[in-house]
Amino acid sequence: DLIQHFLFCSGMVASTCLSSVFFDALGAVPKMVFLLTVTASGGVAAVLLGTIEEHTWVVPFLLALLGASLAPTMYLKPGPYVMRHVDESCAPTVMALVDIPGYLVSAIFFQLYPQLQASGGWPLILSVLGLMISIAALSLGAQQAMENRLEPKLGKQD
Repeated sequence: DLIQHFLFCSGMVASTCLSSVFFDALGAVPKMVFLLTVTASGGVAAVLLGTIEEHTWVVPFLLALLGASLAPTMYLKPGPYVMRHVDESCAPTVMALVDIPGYLVSAIFFQLYPQLQASGGWPLILSVLGLMISIAALSLGAQQAMENRLEPKLGKQD
């Protein structure tokens, strides 16, 4: 379990460090494609993890991919968005509000966990997690598309 946790966290750290180097240099559309692709890959990794019956060499790779896919959405997007579009007097409040949907989804997922475990075990849990990550990817893509439309109006083009 410790090694699996390490692989998941290593994926997050590597992804955050690498993607933060070039993310702001990307144009509007490439940012959206990057965020959609990276986040959706986590949904795929979660579903694939649920289909593996034996611990093979693929499991550590998928755990690292799952961690790597979630990091950009949590660390690259919210802060810069709030800094660009929110007055500094209310930025801390808005930053907290940005996190609420993620916390709510986590709370719902943890409430469903016992029923999912009883109904289908880890394959079902990981499939539901994959679905939730995929929905998050679509939501993130929609948010980036809205920001892409907002940027030129504010005179801050990529």
